[in-house]
Amino acid sequence: MQRILASAAAVLVLSTSNAAAQQPGSPPWAAAVDSIMRSELLRTQTPGAQLSVVERGRLVHTGSYGVADVETGRPVTDLTLFQTGSLPKLFTGVLLAQMASGGTLDLHAPASRYLPEIAGRQVGSSTAHELLTHSAGWVNSGNAWGRLDESALDDAHRNVGDTMVVPGLRGIYSYSNPSLAMAGYLAERAGGRPFPVLLDSIVLRPLGMPRTTMRPMVAMTHDFSLGHVRPRGASASQVLRPMPANAAHWGAGFVYTTTGETARLAMAMMNGGMLDGRRVLSPEAIRAVTTGHVLRGGSRVLGVGYGMNNDSVGTHRFWQKGGSVDGYRALLTMWPSEQLAIVVFANQTSDLTYQATAKIARAVAGIALGPLPTDPPAASGREPTPAERAELAGTYQSGQRTFTIEESNGRLVRRAATTVPIVMTGRDRFVLTAPSGEVTEFQVVRDAAGRVHYLFNGGSAFPRVRVER
Repeated sequence: MQRILASAAAVLVLSTSNAAAQQPGSPPWAAAVDSIMRSELLRTQTPGAQLSVVERGRLVHTGSYGVADVETGRPVTDLTLFQTGSLPKLFTGVLLAQMASGGTLDLHAPASRYLPEIAGRQVGSSTAHELLTHSAGWVNSGNAWGRLDESALDDAHRNVGDTMVVPGLRGIYSYSNPSLAMAGYLAERAGGRPFPVLLDSIVLRPLGMPRTTMRPMVAMTHDFSLGHVRPRGASASQVLRPMPANAAHWGAGFVYTTTGETARLAMAMMNGGMLDGRRVLSPEAIRAVTTGHVLRGGSRVLGVGYGMNNDSVGTHRFWQKGGSVDGYRALLTMWPSEQLAIVVFANQTSDLTYQATAKIARAVAGIALGPLPTDPPAASGREPTPAERAELAGTYQSGQRTFTIEESNGRLVRRAATTVPIVMTGRDRFVLTAPSGEVTEFQVVRDAAGRVHYLFNGGSAFPRVRVER
């Protein structure tokens, strides 16, 4: 075993890019990009990663780094499949948009049109448009482990009930795995075929993504990477067992793919649906997927498309979708005006994908990605003013997550499992510092009249359900 682990460590440190084997002339920045990836693997102690870079609309560089599993020391190659967490939400958005452009599905029709079983329920009025933009008001939940049979999606959603709906949340962006799984089920019912079959025939096959699959038993017939974890206090990464998979949440995640095949989707999206000189996606579908239909967290610029985000830093607009599931992390970022895309996969959960993407974007094109989602919020600030105390006091709820903001011993606090003081860090922003030292930031979002409407944190919205007097 020591010999195997030593071999794995050697591959991790000495890993090299396979770009030179694919491209006769490597880009001038290739060595710098490979150095970034190797440094990020060492910094995060991630066993393995995979990279693809699209420049001027062409795949110009791929890299494979480290090992696919630490027990055998198998190296990651450009053909190694990775679990990609929530990245497939973008695939689901493309699928439904394609079906809509072909007349098979109406994105703005109530779900009950395709599922008469739920007619008359609140969930039955949800539209595919709302489900794909996380604005249907559904709770966020999910289980990384579950059934593998293809009837699981049908069983989980055929008679879905109104417990999925959060009062006061409809029309507000609040990240929801069940809403995207439901969107996948709508595709299945409207298309009359299992979701994986629809995805393969309408999206994956036309794009030339032959290895990409939702089926774990198919993924296992190819070279695929195992997920890894590093338990607290452990000196080395360990293989995660069992591997995450749950067919009841297809549509929200659980696709196995490579960065090279995912790059083909990026190229088609940035070129209006054209790839290799032929049309593979309709321009109407691309517009539907990439338009920022709903704003996030009260922002005026951060939009949500179908299964992805539409953002900008300075004059650089970009589309982005990340994915994270136990043992894996993935990130796809596209700059359509520059025809640049960066795809990074890793077989351990860390900030590697975000940090590597930001550094590579700067090295390749001098583009800044902006603040990273993993950047910790500032803990310093000030006490809330009397007006802020009065405005924020109340009970906030999103699904099973409930907390109350109230005055206690002369301070404004959040009361839930623990009582934590509220510290204002700006206009309509505050942080909570838990006893463990973990800092959580909230944004206050107001309605048109200036009243507190909901609190926003980490992609989740918390409507105020009761005002404290």
